[in-house]
Amino acid sequence: MESGIYRKLEGHTGVGMLYQFLHLARHHTTGEQFVVYIPLRIEPEWAGTVRPCVLERQVFERKFCYVGEGLPDNPNDYVKFSAICTTEPIPRREG
Repeated sequence: MESGIYRKLEGHTGVGMLYQFLHLARHHTTGEQFVVYIPLRIEPEWAGTVRPCVLERQVFERKFCYVGEGLPDNPNDYVKFSAICTTEPIPRREG
């Protein structure tokens, strides 16, 4: 898997939003791989905390698409993206 930013393509919440892939984890008994990631949005009930999430790797790969290594230049790009995944990376901040 590529390290970086992903866009959610399907699901009950957060479709079109950006998420940061942190790392892969493996279940100690079954060996199943999981993706650990964080949503790149703020929800009032989170009270300013980072909310790591875990999802089975094969589910993550089906529901998310890689968009680039870094965060977008424009803060408005954090809000909503179309559900269409492109091969073009999102613009990165310079400097």
